[in-house]
Amino acid sequence: MAERPAANPDLRELLDLLALLPPTRQEEALEFQDVEGFWLSYADAHPRRFGQWLPDKLRANLAAARRADPSWQTVKDLCGYCLTFFDQLDNYECMKLLDVVGFNAIVPNTEGDIGRRWAQSVCRLAWQLFVTAQATILSAQRRP
Repeated sequence: MAERPAANPDLRELLDLLALLPPTRQEEALEFQDVEGFWLSYADAHPRRFGQWLPDKLRANLAAARRADPSWQTVKDLCGYCLTFFDQLDNYECMKLLDVVGFNAIVPNTEGDIGRRWAQSVCRLAWQLFVTAQATILSAQRRP
């Protein structure tokens, strides 16, 4: 049986990577405020044009995953949204916007390089955690 999600180093790393994104007022805020304009710009650059739905879903799922003892279902939900939102490695506009995670401390050789590295890391971890969560959930359901 997999350890509790809170003890999983991949979840901690995923949460650290997501913490590099620009804030929306605060993760558990009731009202969305795109402090730096990043979220709606990213949502507009995404082929599915998520609008405010993207930051709302990510904010709610991040808050749930950061709790002291999140469930594997919570982790699975967060990872599903991460894959939906950030698996855009061929989308130059999305990768360029994600360069923001470098906080202007790293100058990319080409616009989008930092964003692409970040997105690759997020998607790799999100997929690993999604599979672990799904397997753990199914295993628990099959137990007599």
